[in-house]
Amino acid sequence: MSENNSTLALIRKNIDRLVLSERLRISDYKEDFYSHLTSLLRFHLTVPDEQYHREFQFNENTYMGLEQFILENSDMVEATKAPDDIDWDLADDAKDILKDRIKRLTEEEKSDDLKPFIESTTNVFENWLIYDLMHPGSVYNPWIPAVNILQKGYVYFISDDKDRISQYQKRIYQKADRDTHGNLAIVTRSSKKRKFSGVLADNRHNLQISVYQYLKEYASGSDHAVSLGEIQDFMGTNISRQTIRMKVTSPLKKAGLIGSNSKGFFHIATPKDLKQCYAAHLEKVRGLQGTLRIYEKQAKVLGIENLGEGL
Repeated sequence: MSENNSTLALIRKNIDRLVLSERLRISDYKEDFYSHLTSLLRFHLTVPDEQYHREFQFNENTYMGLEQFILENSDMVEATKAPDDIDWDLADDAKDILKDRIKRLTEEEKSDDLKPFIESTTNVFENWLIYDLMHPGSVYNPWIPAVNILQKGYVYFISDDKDRISQYQKRIYQKADRDTHGNLAIVTRSSKKRKFSGVLADNRHNLQISVYQYLKEYASGSDHAVSLGEIQDFMGTNISRQTIRMKVTSPLKKAGLIGSNSKGFFHIATPKDLKQCYAAHLEKVRGLQGTLRIYEKQAKVLGIENLGEGL
């Protein structure tokens, strides 16, 4: 069996394991959706300063534009250059396998309701696979969080078409708060027939860009870290510090765009900054590993053989 056939066989095996979730909860996919958008945004923030933006809104054009930009310019954040001999047929074949699997999982559906779900879900999977073929195992692959949604048992589509979205989620725009832009949304479906769930993207990515650029200009390096209160003052809004932490600073940290220390947050500008961030997170990981070992010991006492199986 050739390497490509072997890879396709492994992909088919993993796809055949996919099942639709028995529940339909926003909490299952909401953070993955936002993490996916922030991962796309990471590439936007790597462009030269002349493309500096204070205002940013995710709509279908910017979303698809960033997807194309990333596939064409992935070398900007990767340590290795993408190979020239990528097997594009492999990505096409894998996409067809996934499409067939979703159709089998939803074979009782007689309407066209799931067409946009199948199209969008398989397009995301294809982009993830293409990027993985370009940079195997990359932590920067921005489609990883979106594929997580599929692995949790949800098919979905991402769109800014209000009529199409409202067809499935009639109240999604009515329930949007004042900080929510009426544009990009994700609508999901699990095994619950004709029941859908959705999230309308709020303005956190616009805020993330503003704070990132603020830190880059005024808090470049760990020695110039600024507090959460100073970030709140800069934003000049009534947004709470907890909201800023949840929607802005934590996602930027997870994306590796900023760091933090006891003094506050900063733009990672030097090797010293990066080492400091790495050391802080490594200490947390070691603490978590110690806790996991304790749980594993308790599992043996309780007669549990594979504590992490299925997680």
